[in-house]
This record gives sequence, structure tokens and C-alpha cells, in this order.
Amino acid sequence: MFCASVVLAASGALAVVGQEPAAARPATAPGGPAAPAAAATPAAPEVGVLNTLDLLPPQAGGPSAPAEEELPELPATRTEPFRLVAVTWDDPAAPPQAPVQVRTRDAATGTWTPWRELGVSPVAQGADPSESPEGRLRGGTDPLWVDVSDGVQVRLADSTEPEQDGALVVPEGLRVDLIGAEPAAGSTALNSTATGLNSAATSTVAASSVSTAATTVPQPAVISRAGWGATAPTEPSDIGTSIKAVFVHHTAETNDYTCAQSPQIVRDIQTYHMSSLGWRDLGYNFLVDKCGTIFEGRSGGIDQPVIAAHTLGFNTDTTGISVLGEYTSTAPSQAAQDSVAHLAAWKLALYGVDATGQTVLTAGADNGKYTTGQQVTFHNISGHRDGFATECPGTAFYNRLPALRTEARAIQTAPVAPAQPRANDMNGDGIGDLVAIDTSGRLRLYTGYGDGRVSGPVTIGTAGWTGAKISHRGDYTGDGIEDLVARVGTTAYVYPGNGDGTVGSRIVMNGVGSAWANAAQIVSVGDLTGDAYPDVVVEDGGRLLLFAGDPVNKPGVKPGVQIGIGWAPYTIFAPGDTNGDGLPDLLARNTNDGRMWLYNGTISQNFGNGARTLYGSAGWTSSNRPLLASAADADRNGTADIYATTREGTGTLLFYRGGTDANGNPIDGPSTLVGNGGWNGIAFIS
Repeated sequence: MFCASVVLAASGALAVVGQEPAAARPATAPGGPAAPAAAATPAAPEVGVLNTLDLLPPQAGGPSAPAEEELPELPATRTEPFRLVAVTWDDPAAPPQAPVQVRTRDAATGTWTPWRELGVSPVAQGADPSESPEGRLRGGTDPLWVDVSDGVQVRLADSTEPEQDGALVVPEGLRVDLIGAEPAAGSTALNSTATGLNSAATSTVAASSVSTAATTVPQPAVISRAGWGATAPTEPSDIGTSIKAVFVHHTAETNDYTCAQSPQIVRDIQTYHMSSLGWRDLGYNFLVDKCGTIFEGRSGGIDQPVIAAHTLGFNTDTTGISVLGEYTSTAPSQAAQDSVAHLAAWKLALYGVDATGQTVLTAGADNGKYTTGQQVTFHNISGHRDGFATECPGTAFYNRLPALRTEARAIQTAPVAPAQPRANDMNGDGIGDLVAIDTSGRLRLYTGYGDGRVSGPVTIGTAGWTGAKISHRGDYTGDGIEDLVARVGTTAYVYPGNGDGTVGSRIVMNGVGSAWANAAQIVSVGDLTGDAYPDVVVEDGGRLLLFAGDPVNKPGVKPGVQIGIGWAPYTIFAPGDTNGDGLPDLLARNTNDGRMWLYNGTISQNFGNGARTLYGSAGWTSSNRPLLASAADADRNGTADIYATTREGTGTLLFYRGGTDANGNPIDGPSTLVGNGGWNGIAFIS
């Protein structure tokens, strides 16, 4: 194998270094409720801006180096910090004859990665000519996301026969594209309490004006363009008339990323598509990360038949969904596959299309596999390789498409989930109620009046509740009535609500087994996973575990997934949705210092993504406020509230109306005495 000689015209280079690759950067251990400070790393930009380094034929020996000579490598070159690297050239139809290889320098450790090959991007050839009326389209490799790097080295590995003149032809305009620069004004910061993943940026799109059929398929949660900080398109998107098929892709870069980094990766891919390839906007209609988070891609409306740039010749009447990562030998995570299935099921159902059916599309361009005007039969959920000469979405992912079609169809034909009852409402009057266990082991109901006050107690369980953990937030049996979740002894049960404040005979909670036997805290949080069924969070030995509700195995939950560590000193409870983004949040009282912290629920199916905000600054110690419980929106003013007991006298009950600070962040509001005695005789409240 020969390496083609190239010369760097360093428009953004700083210096030449010759350090050899070192060991890979060690992984960082996960943090507890308060994420530890990150190690010092050169600041990476939040919004990608393109820097380029031109690759030119060598000067010595003429315009091209003789193939029989030993061809030197491009020197390892220090650069400004960047996160994504690719190689591009002028003509999309004339890629390099030889494989492109790259290695990068980790900005934090100074070590160099091994050489990695960048394949010619099939998506870079996926744009129709109308994508850039000025003809500014360029070809490019698959982009490689490298986190924060500050050095790059590139070579062409000659694996072909040389031309007759003994030279290797290098495409015109060959250059290295590095994405990463200073933040743009007003850019969206990840994990901000006002924007990004913890905001109302989840798309809530009105019904499509062009949909041909109503759908009962619930829309999956989607991070909007505003939520991930998209750049405005250079031109409005073209809107078609229908969606007949879905093309599934992979982005073909690293799988070594955290889900907290996904919004940044999406921003960088958009910069590559627009600034490097010359497109008007991001090429995909949607992107999905390995945690199953769905991101809105090309602008125009997630329910609209937006014409994007993902499968040359077949961008009209289709939608393109790309999973972040490379899936040639390894399939995407089950969470990613489930999200693709749900998204495809919903998008196709909007237009009356069966996820397991087939459709005929007419090629709108010659693309190397089909010719203009050729009619082609596709599965309604197809891989990119079905419409274009490419390996995308990777063999391992492609082999999963039959099962994914089946899953999508099951979603399309599933019975409509009943509407969830109003949070904490046990008696069906639309107002949240308080449930308690007294020191005699009786289960008691305090019905809400709608202003934060509660009635006197009604006994709904006469004995046997001593030491039990209880929580109520959602319908687990599927009848539209609030249920009570409890661990009594070492067994998890659901006590079905009767709709009048009482509960029926207990049912063993499916899917738990002994998993909750030693749990210190069990909290029904509401629907975090977006499937219209409630989920449960458990704290066990300091680990925070999410047990997603299982609508197929009612009443039940799926196996627990660890979403945090270090939670033993915290009392947790679920206030509901405090910030209006449609996701339940978590409150945690630090029993050591008495401060209360808010962890916003995220579409990544955790709380906070490592971020939290102070909800109550002092006074929440266990001695001062022994028992805490969510009041949901007990006073019906649109904000989440809290109940807390005190040890004053014989014990009182306080109602804390939810408030906001000067920046609009949720905090504890003023308290009102709503129970003036006897609460020292209560052992547990929910």
C-alpha cells in the first residue's frame, strides 16, 4: 500500500508536532446526584463553525508524486480546538481514488488516536440538485466526531493501480474540514434550566394540514431544533404532499459518545452538511442517539412531508431517520431501535401507511443504482442501501429492519392507551389527594379540596401497612383510574384504585420479583419514557434505578436501569412537571444539609443529565420536615406543590405552593398550615 503525498496549506494551523499515538483516554466514573466537576479540558465551542485546511498535490516532482516513490505523510498539525473532522472535495461525483485516513490529537491528554479510515459519505451524495441552486455542493467523507481535539494528521492510502503516467490523481479542492469554533451569540446551552433538554423545547406540533389519515399512534417525544440549538437554514425546506416510506441510516462515525453529548453531535453534523457540503440545512429528517432520544432534523415541521437530502433520487415522499453511530458489525442499542420503530410507526400512520407494507417510488435522479424515472418497489421501512449504492445503515442494523417493521406495525395497531388520571387523584374529582400510613399500620386517605387543603382522614386499609413503602402517580392497570404502588414486606404490589378513594385487592407487580425487596425508597414518578404509562424510580443502596412501566405486562414494569449513584443521603419524591416540558421531574432533599434540589426529567430517560438546580435553600432537614410528599398541582394553579410535616406540637402539615425565582426557575414557594395537629402519628405520606 502506498500513501499519497499531500501538502498542507494551513489556514487554521498553529504548529507542527511529531508526537506518536498514546494510550486511549481513560473513562470517567459516573457521578452521584451532584455531578463532580469535570477535568480541565480546552473549551469546546457550543455551536460548530467550519475551519478548513487545504490538501494539495506535492510540489516536488511535479503535480503528482510517482507511485513507485515512498510517499510521505501529512505532518501531524496542531489546530484550534475542534470536535468533528472530515475530508471534502469540489465534485461530489469524483471522490478520491484512495482511502482517506485520519488521526487526531486529544486536547485534554495530548495523545494521538490510531489511524482511522473515513469512507466516502453516501449521504454527501444524497442531495438533489435543488439543494443548492448556486451549484455549491461538495463531496465528502463520513464525518468523524472526536470530542475535543486540537491536532490532525491525514493521509491517502493508495490501494489502487496507478494511472498510466505513474501518478495518483487527487480530486480538485481536496481539504480537511474541522468543525469547532467560538459559540455563536444566543446559542443554546446543553442542560440549561431555561433551554435545551430540560425545557419546553420538546416538539408539540399541530396536526398536519396534509395528513391523509387520522392516527391513534402517539407522537414520540422529539427534541425540537430549538431544543438542540439548530442553525437556521439558508433557504426554507421544500414540502411535499405525502410520506410513503422511511429510509433508515446511520451517521457512520463513532459509537463512543455519551448521550449528554448527542445534541452537540447533531449540531456538528448540521454544520458539516451546511458549511462543508453546501446544503441548505441538515440532510436527515430525524436523528436518534443510542439512548433513544429523537432529534428533529430538517426544518419544516416533524409531521410534515419535508423533502430532505438523505437518499439521492428518493428524497420526495420519504423521511430519513439516522441513528448516531456506526453499525456495520454491531446493531444499535435496543433503545435506539425502539425509538426508530415508534417514530416510523407514527410518521407513516399520519399518512395512512402500513409499516410492514411496500410502496413504489419513482427515481428522481440517476444515483448509481437506479436511473431517473425508474420505478422501484421498497419496503415502507427500508435501509439506505435499498435506494442507493452504499452499505448504510450498516449490515448489523440492516439485518434488524424486519423486526423493526414488525415492532412498528405493532405500535400502529396497539389499542389506544387510556388517558392517565390527574396526578395523585384517588377519588376521581380531578384534585390531587394525600395518602398516608399511620403509626398503627393503617392506610389513610386525605382528599384534596383544590386549594392545598385536605380533608380529615378516611381509613382505606385497616391493618398490615406498618413499614410499607407507598406511592401513587398513575394508572398501572389500564382502567384510567389512579392506582397505589406499594412494597409490603419484600413484595411489590399494585392496589387498583376504585375511583372513589378506596383501593381494590392487591395484585403482584409484574417484572419486579425481589428487585425491590431492600429498596430504601420507591417512587411512582409518572410517565418519563413517553409511552403513556407510569414509571417507577427506586433508590437501593445509593443507586437510583428506573423501572419503566410495561404496558404489555400490566400491571408491571420492565427491568430496572441504573440512572444514578450516590443517592443514599437524599429523600426523593416526584412533584410532577415543574418546568412545563411535559416530563416528570424529581425533587431530592439532602438529609445532611437540608437543601432541596430539582432534577428535571429528560427525554434521555434520566433526571438532570448531570445538572440540577437549587429548589429550597435551607430548612428541609429531616428533623425540621420529617415527611415529604408531592402534592402534584394541589391548588390547580399550574405549578407543582409539596406537602411536608413538622414536629411542632403534635405534628402539623404544611402545604408549599410551587414558585419561581427571579430567573423563572422552579423553587419552593410560601407555606400554608393545612393540618394543625396529630401528624406525629403519621409514619409515611405520599
